[in-house]
Amino acid sequence: SSSSSCWNPNLRKTIAAISSLGILETAYLTYDKLQYTSSGGNSASLVTALCSSSQQGSVVGSCNDVLHGPYASLHIGSLDIPLSVLGMMAYTM
Repeated sequence: SSSSSCWNPNLRKTIAAISSLGILETAYLTYDKLQYTSSGGNSASLVTALCSSSQQGSVVGSCNDVLHGPYASLHIGSLDIPLSVLGMMAYTM
């Protein structure tokens, strides 16, 4: 068997398409995180619209709470790196 059989062109195109969608998604999440942070939490976004918690006072949070929560960034000195940046880098590999 030759090593070229591992490089199925259709499979590679499918993987590239999925990775491209992942890059777009994580790029938007990074943009949203940075906009939210720079606006002091007053930014309206697609994530806020899609992931708002429907119950007031609920213990269950929304995905928006997770994206903008204290554990959504790596804190290195005075620099905050959104975890979505790491996801975007992983999709580019």
